[in-house]
Amino acid sequence: MSASKRLLFGNNSIDAPVRSRMRAEAGVFLAPFVHRLPLRRRNPVGLPYWDPLWPLAIEEAVQSIGAECGAVNGGFCSRPRSCATRF
Repeated sequence: MSASKRLLFGNNSIDAPVRSRMRAEAGVFLAPFVHRLPLRRRNPVGLPYWDPLWPLAIEEAVQSIGAECGAVNGGFCSRPRSCATRF
């Protein structure tokens, strides 16, 4: 098991303070990003694979409307720039 998996998902009590701090920081960072789009969709060509152009299309669309964005856990999270002053 990798060190990051051991810290985040392990049951060792020694890692508990680090685990709780990392989860709290991640929660504060992700809270304003309320819109989530999946980065995977079926390939429209019909091949049994995911569409390779979909993540790029999502990123370009979100940036063209002027939103802050980032990839998190297989999804693309975003929020409008106008919401940045509210938080």
